[in-house]
Amino acid sequence: MNLTNARPNSDAAFLLDTAAEPGEAPRQADTVALHHAQGAWMATHTDGAAATAQTLSSLPAGRSGLVVSLAGGHGFGSRVASLGFTIGAEIKVMQNHGRGPMIVSVRGTLVALGRGEAEKVHVVSEA
Repeated sequence: MNLTNARPNSDAAFLLDTAAEPGEAPRQADTVALHHAQGAWMATHTDGAAATAQTLSSLPAGRSGLVVSLAGGHGFGSRVASLGFTIGAEIKVMQNHGRGPMIVSVRGTLVALGRGEAEKVHVVSEA
């Protein structure tokens, strides 16, 4: 998976290419564009279909995604933003046992998030 800034002539802020990296298991390639529209961040697939956001806590270990929104108050948003969870940040779930804290890789750092915190981080994941 590769996150890049969008082309200058595109309205998308980020492009997420979900093609397999060398050494990874093969998977269907897709590109998700993340763009700002009508006061909110929107994600779409290259075929124009809307990408479905889900909570970070629902992703299984090994799944990657792109942060598209943060629910919760200003204090929560500031805290997780300082940990690297900002709009457009690429994440990878390293550990998720379905209860208790989970471990997520974000911006090259492993972060432990409580289940309640992970419920407030919305992501678009690879297909």
